[in-house]
Amino acid sequence: MLLDTTETTSELGWTTYPDTGWDEVSVLDDRGKLIRTFEVCNVNQNPRQQDNWLATPFLYRQSAPRMFVTLRFSVRDCASLRTPLPTCRETLTLYYKQADSQRELMRTWVAEPSSGEKETREGWVKIDTIAADKSFSKVEPSSPHQYQPNRYSRINVKTRSFAPLTRNGFVLAIVDSGACVSLMGVSIFYRRCPATSLHLASYPATPSGAEPTALVPVTGTCVPHSKAQGGAPPRMHCNAEGEWMVPVGGCVCDKGFEPNVNGSACLGICAGKRKKLTAVEIGRGTDRPGTDLQRRSKPPREATVRS
Repeated sequence: MLLDTTETTSELGWTTYPDTGWDEVSVLDDRGKLIRTFEVCNVNQNPRQQDNWLATPFLYRQSAPRMFVTLRFSVRDCASLRTPLPTCRETLTLYYKQADSQRELMRTWVAEPSSGEKETREGWVKIDTIAADKSFSKVEPSSPHQYQPNRYSRINVKTRSFAPLTRNGFVLAIVDSGACVSLMGVSIFYRRCPATSLHLASYPATPSGAEPTALVPVTGTCVPHSKAQGGAPPRMHCNAEGEWMVPVGGCVCDKGFEPNVNGSACLGICAGKRKKLTAVEIGRGTDRPGTDLQRRSKPPREATVRS
């Protein structure tokens, strides 16, 4: 998990543009717990000004080529407005921008001196426009973008992915174009196959591929005191769901060693037998080694014959 705001109670401090767009506020969630949210509701403004950007901090991708983002948000029904406008929206749009460092993105929101009002937003890639399946109409007069009755039964949960990621990290942006919306949680994560071992070969934790149908081939390493079976190194494949599949080949223990019960290590045969004998001896309650032999080697005492 690279980012998860659902449990955050302190200020997030994300980048907002312009200043009259998104606001960061604290609200109570469905469990009565205080959480941080971002909200915007400028539906009565000039349609040309409905371009409100909210950007995450710079996030390192941890070598993963594909990222997933889950949004939790509520949207007001445009038809519930006193004077519904044709420019009212019930959608959000996602963008991402790659970079090698935070410093690279410093000019993202700064106007170029020679370009007038135009902002330097080149390099942003659209992920998707997300439509709300649920909306609300009952509102509090002081907070037109929020509502109280049955508030949390109208939360939309949407997950999208984006790829390929080839640079050190990225920034995710959530853009409002005229909606009345409360963004209640953002989670950004990637999927990976966990470290595992199979057929005496170990495989490292591996991120899933850039494409939804990709199978990432991973070469395994034979455990100590073993070698590849048939001479070819063992392989497995990591699928898009973070699951190992299609194992090819394996390893065999060297001479004088045998696999353990779960096939994750090679143990010395002699050492194993020695331990087994010791356990048997302890179970019988024998004395120190050699005692029985010494007893048997003593000559029998001569019987005394009484006349």
